[in-house]
Amino acid sequence: KLQFLYLIERVGEGDCGIMSEDGGLFPVAVLIDELKHQEMAVRVKATKQLKVIAETLGFKRTRDELIPYLTEKGGGWDDDDEVLMQIADQFGDFLDYVGGADFAEVLLYPLEQLVSMEEPGVRDKAVKAILSIVAQLPDKKLEKEFTPMVFRMANHEWAACKAGSAALIPNLYARLRSYEQKEQLIGLYKGLCEVEEPMVKRAAAQYMSTMVKHSKDVAVLNKILPLFRELAGDKQDGVRLLVVEKSSEVANELLSTTRGMELIQTYLLPVVREAAQDPSWRVRYMLCNQLHPLAESTGLVKQPAEITKLFCELSEDREAEVRTAAAHQISNIGTLLAGSHEVRSVTPHFQDLCSDPNNHVRAAAAANIVGLSKVLSRAEILDVLLPLIQKLLQDASSEVRLNVIGELGKVSDSLGFKELSRHILPAVTNLAADHKWRVREGVVNVMPSLAKLMGPEAFDQELSKIVVGWLTDQVCEIRTLVAKVLCELWTIFGEQWARTSLLTKVFVLAKKDNYMHRVALLHFLYLAAQNKACSGEVIKSTFLTIFATMARDKVPNVRFNVAKSIEASLPKLDANTIATSWRPLLDLLENDPDLDVKHFARKALVNCP
Repeated sequence: KLQFLYLIERVGEGDCGIMSEDGGLFPVAVLIDELKHQEMAVRVKATKQLKVIAETLGFKRTRDELIPYLTEKGGGWDDDDEVLMQIADQFGDFLDYVGGADFAEVLLYPLEQLVSMEEPGVRDKAVKAILSIVAQLPDKKLEKEFTPMVFRMANHEWAACKAGSAALIPNLYARLRSYEQKEQLIGLYKGLCEVEEPMVKRAAAQYMSTMVKHSKDVAVLNKILPLFRELAGDKQDGVRLLVVEKSSEVANELLSTTRGMELIQTYLLPVVREAAQDPSWRVRYMLCNQLHPLAESTGLVKQPAEITKLFCELSEDREAEVRTAAAHQISNIGTLLAGSHEVRSVTPHFQDLCSDPNNHVRAAAAANIVGLSKVLSRAEILDVLLPLIQKLLQDASSEVRLNVIGELGKVSDSLGFKELSRHILPAVTNLAADHKWRVREGVVNVMPSLAKLMGPEAFDQELSKIVVGWLTDQVCEIRTLVAKVLCELWTIFGEQWARTSLLTKVFVLAKKDNYMHRVALLHFLYLAAQNKACSGEVIKSTFLTIFATMARDKVPNVRFNVAKSIEASLPKLDANTIATSWRPLLDLLENDPDLDVKHFARKALVNCP
């Protein structure tokens, strides 16, 4: 350590350094000193500059002084995990700074120590760094340094070290050429799957797909896959859970082998079937989440009866969390069973989920049930899906109502206007005045989809009054959103509809007593002026009268919004029109006693031709 302090002095006396953020010279000596600073943030920042320090010191002094200074030989590893993660991250790309692959052991040894740390983030970073270094090693160097290291870690007494070796074994297996060494690695991996520590077994399960990827020989797979099967029956539910989570990845790797489907049928499908009956709800919950990818990777997609059986068991689970996860899979199950008679068998379970006593289950069902419209026939939509949607739209839980409203656009494409007006519009009309503003927001968002299906005449008759009425909603978010939606409707229905129907309704707000309603009108006009569907002719013939009236409003907020709206309108007007009709309004506002009104008026005048 004294020798390294001398190094700091020597570096400080020189002119080597890097440029600091303010453009000055930042000496490397300061960076070296900050590696052991009291403040953790300073140490992290200095650690990010290890490459700069190493480049200044050179290969030999980096190996002999910098690396030991950072590790146990320099007084011990840093106490903070953030610093250790940063060191591991830097070491992964540090081979060129210690002299190349010939000196890889200088980095591998401290990284091996980091793998034994208790903090998972440090271990993961260290494993990633080791793999990065090993990828650059020639075969001889790999066998000399990396192979003994993996065996050492796998046979270590600490569980963290063993867990780290589980990530390294598959990569070493892929590089080795010796049959005997590969057999030893398989034995090593088997030992990891059979130890008592759950941490180690979870790591073995996590990297099983990587092991399978590098072991394409069927004879080898018949040695490895039984280990996966054994882990699926482990007494620790954390291990079983990870096995279920990784099963689809393992199956995808097996599909590229010669007898992949046979191996899947033998080793993986029993895991899936048993997981549905697992005593731990966490395992069953994970199976629900993985059901779709598992069905596709294991070939269950060709066995609709098997999928139906699994889903029905999970949808009837005694735990609400599992039923919620099953409800999230409704749309995926419908896709998997599309064209199969099993759709009829599973439909009652969809209905049960939509009527579940737990709010979270119904909310999940509401968010996914509408997706069935893509796979059901028109008759099935009318007979099965629409009654469920109607029921969910009237649910006591606002979250349920909100979720189903957000998905209504999907089903509207599958229905004609007649069915829509009969089954959906009455519920939408009722929800337009829902006491929860998030529900009203959901209804506002679905309006463009309904408008495309209904057409301008039907929309005016059924919904136009409701939409315009939202401009006076007590919640600002609703008023702002409606202004944007009205612009979308303008684009959908065209300028003629906007002239004859929309503008005549919204201009009434100019006379409202509540100034916020008048501001909402001006915000809409501000957005409309920037809408491509709005022509300069409409602005000139309809907007000017409103602006002239509201420019004299008694509330400053209204007047400065007039100035903003005029500024947005100017690009679509000719110079003569602006000079004769619009500039006088801005001159009036520029002389306003309110400073904000003056500011926006002057800003608009700058853009006047």
